[in-house]
Amino acid sequence: MKNGSEIIKQVLNDLPRAEKKAASFIVNNPDKLKTMNISQLAEASGSSTAAIVRLCRRLEFDGFQQMKLSVIINSLNTTDERSSFDNFKIEKGVSVKNIIDSSIEKIHNAVNLVPTVLHDNSIEEAAELITKSRHIQIFGMGASGLAALDLMQKLQRIGIQAYYYPDIDMQLTMACNLGKDDLFMGISYSGRNQNVLKVLSQALKKGSKSITLTRFGNSKLSELGDVKLFVPSVEPLIREAATISRITQLFIIDILFSYIISINPVDIKKNLKETWDIIHD
Repeated sequence: MKNGSEIIKQVLNDLPRAEKKAASFIVNNPDKLKTMNISQLAEASGSSTAAIVRLCRRLEFDGFQQMKLSVIINSLNTTDERSSFDNFKIEKGVSVKNIIDSSIEKIHNAVNLVPTVLHDNSIEEAAELITKSRHIQIFGMGASGLAALDLMQKLQRIGIQAYYYPDIDMQLTMACNLGKDDLFMGISYSGRNQNVLKVLSQALKKGSKSITLTRFGNSKLSELGDVKLFVPSVEPLIREAATISRITQLFIIDILFSYIISINPVDIKKNLKETWDIIHD
């Protein structure tokens, strides 16, 4: 079952005011939620039943009871997995061992959160678009560009025509030449990168389909995706460097790539062997 509390935490700061009131109450008072119906929750949180219904729909629960059950069950035996993200800071004199231990903990916690924000059908739909598209244009800036490059390399190795250019002008030029049989995939942890949004908007004008990969919650980028893939919201947008967000993006790409292979493993194995042989000859 989905972890209702963790899903709510992922989107809490982006929720409309009325939904945010109910969501904050749920996260902070899971024990009180046990005995409440939707009207009582609305009254206690200063929200409304309509806002709670919208919240359930936004989080893709079938209704209030399913969301309530998910929160209660997962609150019975849960530690604060986000604490390590907030508490660890790089300071002068920190030991290598502390950095290793904290990094391992952050990665472990982030990967464990992936199932709460990633839906099986989204991976299936993304794989279908990728395998059926004529050309695939992938774009991301900074650390997200590394994820884009990784996906391009993987897809090229199995014979799928995927392209990534870090240059924004080249990306816009390519977007102008996309069509209804093509696909654009935009990667941005914040979901706000203006260059990625600009290229995706141009691709959509030309009729191409789109996949977005961004942090869980509402963002301008995810709103434009025909298929929306999410990573956990585990890093602030202003940070020393993209670390855990980059790792979770690469993790999602590995999941997607593995599923694509599972669709047609015999033919794909031939492609992988051929590219391996030519590279290592």
